[in-house]
Amino acid sequence: MDENGVVYIRTDKRDFTLETTRSVLQCHFSEWEMEEIDQPFTENTQTALFGDFTRKPGEVDIILRKQV
Repeated sequence: MDENGVVYIRTDKRDFTLETTRSVLQCHFSEWEMEEIDQPFTENTQTALFGDFTRKPGEVDIILRKQV
């Protein structure tokens, strides 16, 4: 990938999914700088259409940039 390449990943914030995503990215992009941006849900999710109004943990944006 180009030196100026950037990889964007949006993943679920639940522990198992987030930790698995981090682990895979660190394995395959170990030379890249990783930034995380919390993306909480501020409104109901689509599950509210089916009666589930419980709070959800949200998502996390992970941005990878090649270290130079």
